[in-house]
Amino acid sequence: MSSGNKNLEKLTPKQRALYELLLKEKKGQLQDATTKAVERTIPRREDTGPAPASFPQQRLWVVDQLEGGRAFAYNVHITVQFTGALDVALLERCVNQVVRRHESLRTVFAAREDGIPVQVVLPELRLLVPVEDVSHLSKEEQDAEVERRTSEESQRLFDLARGPLLRGKVLRLGPDNHVALVTMHHLVTDRWSLGVFVRELMAFYAAEVTGQAP
Repeated sequence: MSSGNKNLEKLTPKQRALYELLLKEKKGQLQDATTKAVERTIPRREDTGPAPASFPQQRLWVVDQLEGGRAFAYNVHITVQFTGALDVALLERCVNQVVRRHESLRTVFAAREDGIPVQVVLPELRLLVPVEDVSHLSKEEQDAEVERRTSEESQRLFDLARGPLLRGKVLRLGPDNHVALVTMHHLVTDRWSLGVFVRELMAFYAAEVTGQAP
């Protein structure tokens, strides 16, 4: 008996059903790829209802179900250093401006009756950006605290059905020194997209500070 079959025997009936569902879905997608012409562009979706999850999204969703919501390995995180005066309230407004621009950042994942996950775009989502002041600590203690909080945030779980699937927090190291901790679930972002998020956030912030249109 192969090791793969042994692993299947360890799955609960529900877990095995999800696994077999994924295999069927993948087979169907592979067949579609051989019979349909490749689209060169991605048209904007007109329907506002739930959308099918891609196969990679289905895979990540099933991993989360099998792990009982403990699959923090698929959290994507970044730290952003701010030097100079920082208006945290303004930063929070800018975060929400970016969230309004991108449906993926307002997406959660629900299961249909047949067990297949779908993407649901929330019409509105307002994020809060809490601030924790660690300016009373020494430089060495601050460095250790930033490292600890970064690890803590990167491993904190997301509720895929309720969302939001991104969060942020600011650590105040001093009057002109702040670190923002940004974490998202891989279902709605990747490393490249995280860079887009930070660039747009900075563009909005700079525009607000200078009184210009972003």
